[in-house]
Amino acid sequence: MAGVRALTSAFRAGNFEPLDGKDTAAVITGSATLIDATTVAVGKGEDRITVTAPTILINTGTEPVIADIPGLANSSHAVSSTGLNQKDKLPERLAIVGGGYLGLEFAAIYQRFGTQVTEVVDVRDNETTSTLVYEKDGQTLTVDAEAVLAATGRMPAISKLNLEAAGVSPTARGAIEVDEDLRTSQSHIFASSPSAT
Repeated sequence: MAGVRALTSAFRAGNFEPLDGKDTAAVITGSATLIDATTVAVGKGEDRITVTAPTILINTGTEPVIADIPGLANSSHAVSSTGLNQKDKLPERLAIVGGGYLGLEFAAIYQRFGTQVTEVVDVRDNETTSTLVYEKDGQTLTVDAEAVLAATGRMPAISKLNLEAAGVSPTARGAIEVDEDLRTSQSHIFASSPSAT
């Protein structure tokens, strides 16, 4: 698991360092929100910084979608793909909610690591594990797992950006609407907007 975290950190550093070392760029780390079509606020309270720019690029990445499965949203053992990669040790048992590409990839990876993998329809928390209800060959069965991976899709992480204040239009599926040049409904605001899955 330490190797996975080291690789992820190396990729992030590779993206951060070239920008941070440039005289033409200032890297500000924090939660951002749009104030209007040319102003972004980063941080809160006394640490809040306001930046005005003629061109804005939105590249916030994605966040997991939590499926409407009883017990999943409130489970203390539920993890996202990012959270699973940050664990210090492999779970003996991993339950995966979702059968899309993310769920299947993680099932294959963790089975090769030696973890027993199950897919789920109900989650019931215990002190150190969750009891998962799953269906197999028409039977309803249960199994305990140390981690429950919510892998039912991802949505663009834009809910806290205050897009309407800048006049930026979202799509019906929750992404930022862009044209072929990645321009939003505001011609000076661009977005690398991943689609909702």
